[in-house]
Amino acid sequence: MISMQIALAGGIIVSSPIIFYQIWRFISPGLYKHEKRMIIPVVIATTFSFFCGLAFCYALIPLLIRVLTAFGVGAMEPYFKAKEYISFILKMSIACGIIFELPVLSFVLTKMGLLTPKFLISKIRHAVLLSFVVAAILTPPDIFSQAIMAIPLIALYGISILTSYLTAGKNK
Repeated sequence: MISMQIALAGGIIVSSPIIFYQIWRFISPGLYKHEKRMIIPVVIATTFSFFCGLAFCYALIPLLIRVLTAFGVGAMEPYFKAKEYISFILKMSIACGIIFELPVLSFVLTKMGLLTPKFLISKIRHAVLLSFVVAAILTPPDIFSQAIMAIPLIALYGISILTSYLTAGKNK
């Protein structure tokens, strides 16, 4: 089963450019000609963002493992089953990859006229709260790993505001 999980995750990672392209191919018939010109740059940006999320996860996992194993010091020794360890790494990798798509989503929605930087700025308090809720769902149940995940989420929201602002300026 572990081999299947690794193969599935590897397949998703390797085929992510094609997956993003296919999503855009599905959406493109409903788009105007000027919106269709965005497809290739957006596919490249989504792929790059996904791999940035994977790189972030690669840096985050050792820190999370150290924090989690610190709870087992004393009467209990921390042992991981291979299946649980691989499953944890795969879930975190996919989650980080998807979360890093936030600025690209902001770009696309702003380009389509569905999102404005003013709206994003007005909802910043909600975004901070939602960042901690998402971090609590995605990470193990300790405040340290939640903060480690929530801070980049908040930073990505700030990048999304900047992306939306720059995109809205180009639309005028």
